[in-house]
Amino acid sequence: MPNQLVLHIQPEEGISLRFACQGPRRPDALGQRRHDFEYADYFGVQPSTGYETPAARLHDRRRHAFPRADMVEAGWCVVSPVLDVWKGAAAEKLSQLCLRYLGPREADDLLERDGRR
Repeated sequence: MPNQLVLHIQPEEGISLRFACQGPRRPDALGQRRHDFEYADYFGVQPSTGYETPAARLHDRRRHAFPRADMVEAGWCVVSPVLDVWKGAAAEKLSQLCLRYLGPREADDLLERDGRR
C-alpha cells in the first residue's frame, strides 16, 4: 500500500492523503486511511474557472492579489537557468515522468536494491 499525496486540479479541486497504518490491537495488520479535502464540499461552492477570480479581483481593485513586474522578473531569474539546463545535453539524463505515473524508474530501482517495491 503506497503512501500518496494526490492533488486534484480542475474541475474537482482538492487534496487527498492516503497512507498505510497499523492498528493498536493488531499491529501485524495494515490498513489504509484516506483523508480528503474537496474545495466544493468545504466552501459550499463550486470552484470558479481560471478567469473568474482574477476578473473579480480587478473589478474590486484588489491589485495586491497580482504580482508586481519586479517580482515576476525575479522569479524568472531563478527559473531561467533551470530551463536552460533542461534544454541542453544534461536534460537527457533527467528522468521523464509520464502522466499518471507514480515516479521515475530510478526510484523503483533504488527500492528494489533493498528488496522493497
